[in-house]
Formats: sequence, C-alpha cells, structure tokens
Amino acid sequence: SPHILPEVVDAVLRRFATKHEGVFAMDTRRVCVFLAEQIFASSGSRAWPVPEFLRALRATMPPQLTLDVDMDAWNSRSISTSVVGKLAVATSAPADEHLLHSPNGVPASLTLLLPVDNNTLPQDTRARMRDLFAVKSKWTAREMRPFLEDLVADESAVAKAVDSWLLKFGRGVRGANGESVYTSRIN
Repeated sequence: SPHILPEVVDAVLRRFATKHEGVFAMDTRRVCVFLAEQIFASSGSRAWPVPEFLRALRATMPPQLTLDVDMDAWNSRSISTSVVGKLAVATSAPADEHLLHSPNGVPASLTLLLPVDNNTLPQDTRARMRDLFAVKSKWTAREMRPFLEDLVADESAVAKAVDSWLLKFGRGVRGANGESVYTSRIN
C-alpha cells in the first residue's frame, strides 16, 4: 500500500517474520511473544489464570494468524518452554502449590502465570537469584533457566552456569518426579 512506509514494513518483517527463498512468512510464535509482553505490561504484576490469559492472547491475535493451543500443554510443568517462558513463571493457588513440581504439575485450568520482567532483574547473579526466589519460593533449573541465560555469554554453558548458581544460592531437594526443586539459601 502506498500509505505504509517501507521502513515500517521492513521493521515488522524483521521482528515478526521468517524468510525462506525470498518469501516472508509471519512467525506466529514471535507474534504471540510480543502480544504476551503487551498483555503482561498492561496488567502490572498481577497473576493471570492460564485460561484467562489465553483468551486475552487469542483476542489480540491478528485474524490471519491462528493460535493453536492445547490446554494440556499449558500445565505448570510446561510453562517454561511455552511462548511465555521468558515472561512469566507458573504458580498456583496455595491449595495446589504441592502439585507444582509433581510429575503432572498443576493442570492449566488451575495454573497462574506470574509476569517477570527480565529487563528489570539485576545483572548481579546473587541479586537476581534473590529477586527470583522472592517471586517464587521453589524453582526447578528448567523453570529458572529462561531468567538467567542472559547472564551467560556462551550459550552452550547456560545449563552448567544455572546448575552452579542453584547449588551456590539454593537448597535442592528431589521432587516427586525426580527433578530437583530449589529454595533460597540467600539471606
């Protein structure tokens, strides 16, 4: 369209599209991450029930893009690998908290998404770990990794660094599913 500046089109394509053999295609995941950021930013730090968040996300999706969501994939154990993995942590009502780190986790219908703005977290490892444990008292390495990986220059060393920091700043206990669950040892 002659009314849209080429610079705007170029910026949108760079941010939200992939290019294959000279053809651009919108990347639904990139669009979802952007919209999730906007939803969380507009609501402050309130926790979002997963079904309510998904309704808000669907409502803001452009009609040309489809959000294919399997609710089972949004249980508390899978949030860290979802489109909100670097934007929010899975929590639950206190009555369901014991299920967070169980083999099946908390079902999506009872999972809450608590926004965490990575840009406001301290760059100092100890301070960041303290802040993350203040957000949520129990973490697995898988859950914490998205919020620590920007502190590691070498992408291949992220898992080792996260494990090291959890051993240094946390206390680990084997969870019901065999995965270690950490609480803070920072005073």
